[in-house]
Amino acid sequence: MEIRLISARPKTTTANPSKRSKSKPKESTQASREDWINTALLRLSREGIQGITIDALCNELNLTKGSFYWHFKNRQALLLAMADSYAENTQKVYDNVRASGLSDEEQIKQTGSKSVNLEWGHVDRAMRIWAQSCEETAIAVKKTDRAILKFMEEKFSNLGVPADKVPALARVTLATSVGAFAISKNVDEQIFEDSQQLTFALVKALADA
Repeated sequence: MEIRLISARPKTTTANPSKRSKSKPKESTQASREDWINTALLRLSREGIQGITIDALCNELNLTKGSFYWHFKNRQALLLAMADSYAENTQKVYDNVRASGLSDEEQIKQTGSKSVNLEWGHVDRAMRIWAQSCEETAIAVKKTDRAILKFMEEKFSNLGVPADKVPALARVTLATSVGAFAISKNVDEQIFEDSQQLTFALVKALADA
């Protein structure tokens, strides 16, 4: 089961001017609104908020500003869309895992897997830095945290962790993931394996207590 928070970078092509319709511009067919947002989020994870410029995104997608303005009124509109997408996509991932039919333990493993976290972690780190200076982004981060904590609390409760210990364990699990990327941008697969082993050791110890 592959889980992705951000779609693969779109492959864009330059339209042949001779084939363009005179009645309607064709920029929108080269990159969707989601393509622009996803590219911006990935760029955010590499360059920070200062790296999100219209020129930089156009260069990365090999598109003109006309394509950008087809979807967004200005840079601020894109920034707001990025914050919304970050929160909405995170919620979607956890909803999809809930509906997967996997056991609670396997669901936790899925959300803690490399396919989610190496991608999500770098974007999440950048979002949290950005949130320190942007109220809308701070709201999106809080929304994301609530979604993750709710999911973790449900799973830990189902696995037998005492009710009074569930919230703390959920927060420790979230903090461990966030902290790994706050400490270093170079996070390897072993960190995920070690974190999951620790998480399930705590779950077993608390459930058996």
